[in-house]
Amino acid sequence: MKNFLGVLILILTLQIPSHADYINHIQKFKIEGISVGDSLLDHFSEEQIKDNRQILTYKSERFITQEFLKSKFSLDSFDSIQTAYKNGDPKYINYSISGSIFFPNNINACYKKQKEILKELDKKFGKLESARKIPLKTFKHGIDDSGKSKVTTAGFSLKDYEVVVQCMDFSNKINLKDELVVAIDANEFIKFLQTEAY
Repeated sequence: MKNFLGVLILILTLQIPSHADYINHIQKFKIEGISVGDSLLDHFSEEQIKDNRQILTYKSERFITQEFLKSKFSLDSFDSIQTAYKNGDPKYINYSISGSIFFPNNINACYKKQKEILKELDKKFGKLESARKIPLKTFKHGIDDSGKSKVTTAGFSLKDYEVVVQCMDFSNKINLKDELVVAIDANEFIKFLQTEAY
């Protein structure tokens, strides 16, 4: 956990010189050394990518989401990372990068950590003219037909990206651990999640 906080503080202390430089800042925002717009081939072999194929099955096959677990890969700060790329893209270009810390049966600890991270993000993005704050809200997770799995999210919307911090509270029906997610998503991937994925 100390490693995670150290890396997060390093990321969040990057300077944002001006409105024009915010895209540059986002490109420097890396999770386990990976950023949106990177080719996964710069970080993993094609065999590793294919072996970690898909963790979620979407209704649309336009995007593929993969998870790389700490137990199989050398991750410093997170229990897992997730990436998303377009199906059939030979370069495996990232449209989303997120890091997860698992909080099995301890969603309140997740909410506490989320609050701390959002406070740090507000110090950096809150002063940007181009940033719109995404207020804290809770909604049903689309993966769970029962409606019992919840997502609590907040962050900042920028011109081409969203930076969000989420707590995922999964029901017993879903075989997933509750988790904290720190993510940067390109708008194209966000639109896919909202209109095609579920």
